[in-house]
Amino acid sequence: MNKFKRLVTSVTFWIYLLCALAFIGVGIYVAITDSGKQMWINLGACVGGLLALNITLLVGLIFKIKIPAYIHIYVFLLITLCVILGQIFTFFDDFPWFNKVLHGSSGALLTMIGFSLGFLFMSNNVPKERILFITIFAFCFSLAVGVIWEIFEFSIDSLTSENMQRWQDKNTDTAPYESGLVDTMWDIIVHTAAALVITIIGFFYLRRRSKDNWFKLTAIKHIPTSDV
Repeated sequence: MNKFKRLVTSVTFWIYLLCALAFIGVGIYVAITDSGKQMWINLGACVGGLLALNITLLVGLIFKIKIPAYIHIYVFLLITLCVILGQIFTFFDDFPWFNKVLHGSSGALLTMIGFSLGFLFMSNNVPKERILFITIFAFCFSLAVGVIWEIFEFSIDSLTSENMQRWQDKNTDTAPYESGLVDTMWDIIVHTAAALVITIIGFFYLRRRSKDNWFKLTAIKHIPTSDV
C-alpha cells in the first residue's frame, strides 16, 4: 500500500510539473509570436493558469484537509486544457464539442467530490439509511457549482468584451445567437446529464458496498492536528 501511495504521489507531482511547464512554454511562445493587446491577454491567461494550478493545494492547507490525488490531477488537467487549448489556441471557438466535453467531465467529477464531501461531513460513517441523502447532496453540489460557473461566464461577458458564453462567432465577428442562452443551456444540460449518470452509479454502488467502498477510501479527510 505504501508503494502504491508513493506511486500516486509521484504521478500527481509529475502531472503538476508538466502542466506548469506547459504554461511557461506557451507563455514564452505567445510573447514571441503575438503582439499588442492579444499578447498581454494570453500572457495574463498563462500567469493566471499557472497560479490556479495551486488552488487545490491551497484549499488543503487552509482547511487542513487531505484532498485525493484524482481531484488534484483533474484540476491540473482541466485548468491546462481550458486555458492553453481552449482559450489561447481557440479550441472553444474552433471545436464546439471541446467545451461540452469539459463541462461533462466537470459534472461527473464534481458529483464525485460531492460524495467525498458527504463522507467528510459525516466523519466517514455513513449508514445505509443516509446513502440517499449523500446521493442527493452530491448531485445538488455538482449542479450548484455548474450554475455558479455559468453566472461567472455571464458576468465576465457583461463586464468585458469576452465571449465565454459563445454568443459571438469569433471567425466572422457576428453574433448569431444575440445572447449566450443557447450555449449556457447546453452547458447546463451536458453538466446535469453527466452528474446524473455518476449519481445513479454512486447510489447503487454505495447500496451494495457499505464498507471499504471506493468513495470512502478516496474521500476528502481532515488532517489530524498532530500531523499539521
